[in-house]
Amino acid sequence: MKRGLLLWIVIAGVTALMAQPQASYYTASTLDGKNGRALELALQSIVYPHTFIKYDKLWKAYETTDLAPADSIPSSYTGDYTKLVYDMYAWMQAFPKFYEENNHSQKGGINREHCVPNSWWGGQAGNDTAYTDLHHLVPSDGAANQAKQNYPLGEYASGLTLLWPADTKAYQGRVYMNTTDVCSRVWTVPAAMRSTYGGSTHLFEPADMYKGDFARMYLYVVCAYEKKITWQTSENTMFTNDAQGYTEIAPWALATLLAWHRNDPVSQKECVRNNDVESLQHNRNPFIDYPELVEYIWGNKQTQAFSLSNAVSSYSSVYYAVEVMDLDGGSVAVSPSSATAGTTVTLVATPDRVHLFNNIAANWTVTDSENNPITVTIGAGNSCSFTMPAGDVTVSATFAVNPDAVHYIFEEDFSSVTTGSNTSTSGSSYELSAGNFDNFSAFAKVFAANDAVKLGTGTSAGSLTTKSLDLSQNGGRFVLQFDVKGWTSVEGNITVTVTGQTPQTFTYTAVMADEEFQTVRFVFTGGQAGSTITIATTAKRAFIDNIYVYYFRDMYTMHVTSAGWGTYYTEDSFRMPQGVTGYVATYSEPNLTLTPSYAAGTVVPGGTPLLIQAEAGDYPYYLAQSAEDAPETVLYGNPVAGVTPHIYGATHYYKLANGEDGLGWYWGAPDHGVFSLGAGKAYLALALEGSNAPMHFALPSTDTGITELAEPSATTDIDWTRQVYNVLGQPVRKGAKGILIQNGTKYVVK
Repeated sequence: MKRGLLLWIVIAGVTALMAQPQASYYTASTLDGKNGRALELALQSIVYPHTFIKYDKLWKAYETTDLAPADSIPSSYTGDYTKLVYDMYAWMQAFPKFYEENNHSQKGGINREHCVPNSWWGGQAGNDTAYTDLHHLVPSDGAANQAKQNYPLGEYASGLTLLWPADTKAYQGRVYMNTTDVCSRVWTVPAAMRSTYGGSTHLFEPADMYKGDFARMYLYVVCAYEKKITWQTSENTMFTNDAQGYTEIAPWALATLLAWHRNDPVSQKECVRNNDVESLQHNRNPFIDYPELVEYIWGNKQTQAFSLSNAVSSYSSVYYAVEVMDLDGGSVAVSPSSATAGTTVTLVATPDRVHLFNNIAANWTVTDSENNPITVTIGAGNSCSFTMPAGDVTVSATFAVNPDAVHYIFEEDFSSVTTGSNTSTSGSSYELSAGNFDNFSAFAKVFAANDAVKLGTGTSAGSLTTKSLDLSQNGGRFVLQFDVKGWTSVEGNITVTVTGQTPQTFTYTAVMADEEFQTVRFVFTGGQAGSTITIATTAKRAFIDNIYVYYFRDMYTMHVTSAGWGTYYTEDSFRMPQGVTGYVATYSEPNLTLTPSYAAGTVVPGGTPLLIQAEAGDYPYYLAQSAEDAPETVLYGNPVAGVTPHIYGATHYYKLANGEDGLGWYWGAPDHGVFSLGAGKAYLALALEGSNAPMHFALPSTDTGITELAEPSATTDIDWTRQVYNVLGQPVRKGAKGILIQNGTKYVVK
């Protein structure tokens, strides 16, 4: 049962972040001999097809496309402010914007900003691909974005007045630089000058260092979406559609874009971002790769034929690539992904949820193009660094299986439900549809309840059904877990129905007034592919949250017979399953003491022989990690079947049996000697003197019957500061009714 598998993750160039476009991306057969609109449409056939990214996934994407180097974090900022993204709207490169994926609104008000305003082309409706295209969607300071609104691009000229920032100093945000030449600006155009800008009342001017970036983003949108979007003119003075639906750029706007493109050449930051966007949505901005394409389409070479072989790429030959590929086990982030010789490159390994990464030198391998090793320096947080050679490099990393890992089959935390309430009798009447969620196939009387849902009404039961799930994984052994609480009282039960399983009904105890939901878990065996799970109320209302279906990589089963007792032994550490108590034995002549040392949920150190007590049945469990040694005991484990080990100093050997004096420890052989026992069992070995040594030791209680409590007030016999379970092995709270179990004793609470 030992698990020591290592996964070698070779970081190779299958989905490489290339230092230049792949040879097959731009081809002479597609582009050569063309100019003007014909060349533009040829480029569109290359760049328009790309992978669609959902809008809510952009926050995570920015950690690839716009993450700033760690060494750009001011030394005075720690804690939450440890991650930065470039902000092209209000910040200089040296001091990017603070950013945390899950707290973007709290950590500075970062927006997902369309450089080309989406209202100019009708927004999301019918234009999903443009609406989420990372080539013109960047992180933006919220205040700068609000000031920019939907104004066209432009720059200061005599007669314009400054609208934003309010003075000539840098915008006073959390850590804006105290200089006067770094911020974007918004200018007010007086009425007498508006004809110069197509009627624009205001202009948005980015910092000089980003003007070329903006120009190439705008021209990319024109090229990629030519005749695929319709320009609106109510607020857009830069672009219109001609009679055939092609984009016409206003003369003043084209002059601005061309000037910015020429005066602010492609930067390394732009090249790297182009690579990173390609790694996610699998297309590129051609005007970053070959800047002179702009001249052949809109500039001073419109009458000349383009030749790919003669074109000058913005990629200098001094930039070399770090090839990276994500495989099962984890990923490796590279910063920067292409660099000049002598540049320091940082690698950060991130294991997935079922693997581990130990940040030691042996787990990193970096080789040059000749397969020669490159020395790495180990850093903090699963990172290392190396000096870039004059050539591409390949990286490999070693990830190990995490024996404690949880494998999720289904996850739903209802975080998208932002209306309603689960702490008030009002506000949860907005009915939801399963069609609004990717995880469900059917809803019946399901209502919004603020990060949760309410099942049922005051007169009707409710239910939700998951999408089709493959529950055959891990040999069909899986766990269903969710949080539940009732209305102002418990109005019924919850029934769980899994395809191919017997429905289970249980009584929850938490209600609305409780601060927290009650967490319940079910362990199933025999799961099938193509299954669904239905969670339903039997009467009226209950709140449900945080539904998870998962399994553990190494889930095993211990068996308890009808006697309610058994023995168990494994050389691995494991977590005691719900409903089972593990006893450790000590001996002080003439008494054998069995102590309930391991309750459900606790980790049992590897090599601990146990006497176990539970209701008859099979109890799945999973392996765990433990640094503790097995406790000293007079119980010994039998790892494999048929072994008859001798314990040094022991004279009497006992096994658990149902003998003439009831269930207890009896001599395993007529002469109290060694005996053969099945695998994974425990036995008792004692050093006893004299011929009067007992042939039998009783259990703590061979009577596992029910202790009846006549009145509910008698529950003081139960220690509610410790865990109490119902007959299904589920934890319950004080006030629960029915048959309850604590430390192997049953109670009837009326």
